[in-house]
Amino acid sequence: MARFLAVLCIAIAICLPAQAAKVYKYTDENGNTVFTDEPVKGSEEMDVKPVATIPAIPVPKSEPAPSKEAEFEYSKVEITQP
Repeated sequence: MARFLAVLCIAIAICLPAQAAKVYKYTDENGNTVFTDEPVKGSEEMDVKPVATIPAIPVPKSEPAPSKEAEFEYSKVEITQP
């Protein structure tokens, strides 16, 4: 039980900084829009929503289809010129 609580606390501690990250937007002297994680004079804080994710659909493993081509064999090898 103590191990579970320790792992849970570590997982929460790792996830919290990622959730609390802030993004700032400003326009530089060349007119370019810049997004950064550090506040700059004249920047505005953006409201960034979490990215929607969809879990992958499990694909059942299938065996490879048997080859339909017959195995090729030479019936005769002949050298016509050196």
